[in-house]
Amino acid sequence: MIRCITNEQVVLFASECEDESTRKLSRIGSLLCPNCLKGVRFNNGPIKGAYFSHLPDAQCVVTNYEKETKQHLQGKDMLFKWLTTRFKDAIVELEVYIPETHQIADILVTHTNGKAKGMRWAFEFQHSPLSSNDWEQRHNLYRAANIHDFWILDADKFLLFSNSKDPYIQKARRRKDPVETIFSTTGFCYFLKLDTSETTIDFSFRYKDIRGEDKYGRKFPPQEYKFHAPHDHSSKLSDIGFVYNNEFNFAALTFKNIADGVSTRFKAKIRQFEKEKEQKWNDELQVRARRKKEFAVKNYGEDFSSYMWSFMKANKEDIKDDVFNLSEEEFFSKYNKYAKKLQSFGEEIIRMEDSTILNHSIILKLYNKEEVQKLSFLEEQQQTLEIYLTNKYSQQIKMINYVLSNYDSLLEDLTSRNPKIISKKLSEVNYRINPYKKEPTKFDYAFEYHQFELKEQVDELLKKVQESLTFPAIDISKLL
Repeated sequence: MIRCITNEQVVLFASECEDESTRKLSRIGSLLCPNCLKGVRFNNGPIKGAYFSHLPDAQCVVTNYEKETKQHLQGKDMLFKWLTTRFKDAIVELEVYIPETHQIADILVTHTNGKAKGMRWAFEFQHSPLSSNDWEQRHNLYRAANIHDFWILDADKFLLFSNSKDPYIQKARRRKDPVETIFSTTGFCYFLKLDTSETTIDFSFRYKDIRGEDKYGRKFPPQEYKFHAPHDHSSKLSDIGFVYNNEFNFAALTFKNIADGVSTRFKAKIRQFEKEKEQKWNDELQVRARRKKEFAVKNYGEDFSSYMWSFMKANKEDIKDDVFNLSEEEFFSKYNKYAKKLQSFGEEIIRMEDSTILNHSIILKLYNKEEVQKLSFLEEQQQTLEIYLTNKYSQQIKMINYVLSNYDSLLEDLTSRNPKIISKKLSEVNYRINPYKKEPTKFDYAFEYHQFELKEQVDELLKKVQESLTFPAIDISKLL
């Protein structure tokens, strides 16, 4: 560890400690681990440099302090100094144990003002090998705790390029676990070179098939190589800034020369988060809707619940917030009256289906079921459904009855002939009067004329239909 506290709660950083005085505090037991408050000792040697370590047999919530490499200590120290400079108003802490995730963050930034006020960002410097599975577990723990995690990888270990002798192919990237997983999951990947503080930001890759050749000119089969675009995407750590979205507590590193490319990638990730949020909300909406259906069945019976469910489906966009936010009791208190009205409409439809009245048959073919289920219709409609539909379709009813009354013999003729031949002839006259059925009835033929407003139009069309059924006279003299 590179941070400890004294008995007087003074914070000490190993890289900034005066050697002799700190060793004295160590000898008299005045240095403590900030997490377990057990004694630690100060170490400062030629291999790992300055750091603190637990005394033998110490029990601490953090178990990996003594396994840290010199590079890990150096990376943490470099990032800590950079972050304290970058976020002067934030709380920047080294080696913080996070109870929600049961892990320790190398550096934890807690923002105290601005767009990110109240948000926490964890920074991890990774030098040692790390599997994709281990990284995913730790990343998911941070995300579940609403902590945005930045993983800064040691460039000397993880930023690898092709060892080809071709100068162009040498720019191609070699993969090493967990680089690919971090990039595909977060949209970005960051590398820090400890000796120069050069920071590389991955945000855009392209693939290219290249056919190489050996020193004798022999061609090899094409091989796929992965290149970052642009190739130059590194800058000094001190020049690195951030882009941030507070809705998802998501941030990315950036610098001036690649700002546009980072912004494009960043916006794509935000759109992805928005889709995931919407999908999660819709999934929960379905769960809450089913609970309301179950409530209806239990309290009102199957018949009524079917009408309530039809009402909910027909008006899902208008009532989805209430489905999501209201309790079952509140929801039914608000919408029961509409389902009851829909139930009465359903009973009217059943009566008309059982009726032998011609106008009922016409209404049933014309009415729009979705229309009568809409909230706006149910709120405004005070008439019975039959009266409303009769008035709405009065013109169509009138026209169909006119055809049935005045052209009964023609309709009878149509039904007596081959349906396929009649269908072809009607289409030739006007495709709109063709019922397109295998065995149309007189009613089916007459019904198609509901589309016309004037009797003159209907008469003209039926005249053409009659003519199409009349065979031309045959000149017998030509047959002799």
